[in-house]
Amino acid sequence: MEPQCSKTSSNRSRRTSSGLATSNLFKSPESCTFQDGDARSTNKWQQASSRTQQAVPAWKLRNLANTPIGHSVLNRLLNAVTLQPWSIVPPHEHRHSQAAWERAQELSRAFMRPNCEDCDDYVLFTKAVLQDLIVLGYGAVERAVGSSKTQPFWLWEVNAAQVAKNPEWSPQRILHHPRYFFGNPFQPDSLIPLLDSELFLVRLKSNSHQLIPSSPFRVAYHLMSSWLGLNDYQDLQVGRAWRNQIITLVDATERDIQRFADYWTAEVEQSHGVSIVGKQVKIANIKAKNDLELFLKYEEKLLKLFAIAFNLTNQDLGVAEHNDEPAIVGAGVNKTFQEAILPYIQTLNRSFTENVTSYFEPGFEFKIETTQPLPEKQKTDTAKELYQGGIITLNESRLRAGMESIGPAGDFFIDGSSRG
Repeated sequence: MEPQCSKTSSNRSRRTSSGLATSNLFKSPESCTFQDGDARSTNKWQQASSRTQQAVPAWKLRNLANTPIGHSVLNRLLNAVTLQPWSIVPPHEHRHSQAAWERAQELSRAFMRPNCEDCDDYVLFTKAVLQDLIVLGYGAVERAVGSSKTQPFWLWEVNAAQVAKNPEWSPQRILHHPRYFFGNPFQPDSLIPLLDSELFLVRLKSNSHQLIPSSPFRVAYHLMSSWLGLNDYQDLQVGRAWRNQIITLVDATERDIQRFADYWTAEVEQSHGVSIVGKQVKIANIKAKNDLELFLKYEEKLLKLFAIAFNLTNQDLGVAEHNDEPAIVGAGVNKTFQEAILPYIQTLNRSFTENVTSYFEPGFEFKIETTQPLPEKQKTDTAKELYQGGIITLNESRLRAGMESIGPAGDFFIDGSSRG
């Protein structure tokens, strides 16, 4: 009998922020035993969850992602990735098998309708996972076996912020001990254990000292905080004569800051005295003529810094570079794809291949196109030229042009030879 695709299925534990249902597949978290037969230490996995959050709470990062600039960046990245053509291809040794291509089509149909929930098509599902990947630095996906033909697998997006890795898990206990817990780390009774076979993480990068390295939004967090305070800063400056300077106290204590504030108010603003400052103060001239120009110039400066965190160009965030020539602008577009968009495509290709297509059907590969999209006519012409030049096969040419593969018959070059 085919498992149900709905979150209300009796053997599925849905990963939403409320309404948690305990899975029947496991004992309660408190009764799970690990090495040496000791009961699981709640504090240990709470610490692991805290490390996963990496100091900046997920809700703050998500709030930042809902600001105008955050929303703009997210939409640009999400749309760029999900609008790319994608396909599922059989293992190289089975590329001439009609049955293998039919199986690839069945896997593709499963990706086009991964579940019966809110994110019930490829674009919505991928955007949900990708958004957590960009904002938090990792996404989480729950998987389950479907039927052999009509739905080889089911996939659900998971609230990654509520996933904690079990610090006691080891590959030796992969089959019967949970690798993850889902829920509030400070409410152990609500935790839902998940086996390695039930959930996988999608990570953009890794290193030797962090379970989840910083996401672009974590890198940009302090810049975003400054950006959110622009309106308050503008209100503070209205009516004041000191419009041309932003003063930053470097490595100053709270007492130093208060003493400087008192001095500035009494000696500079009220008495119109001359500002005499020590080496601990840096002054950045932004040459604004009025409050509005101060606001715009300060915002522009932050946007430029913010673009760095996402490997975007200034033009991507609407900051004009007046000396840009058309060739340079074109190079900027290519730079955006190569440095800001392609890493996410490569991450999804690697993760969906390893944890979905090859997991349920060994050797089958999930592939999002990794070349920069071209205008429709140019894309078709290029694909045709590559095929006629004997560089790519007919199937590869069709995929480049945005068309479906025709199966084994298209796995040949124009001269009739094949890659095998």
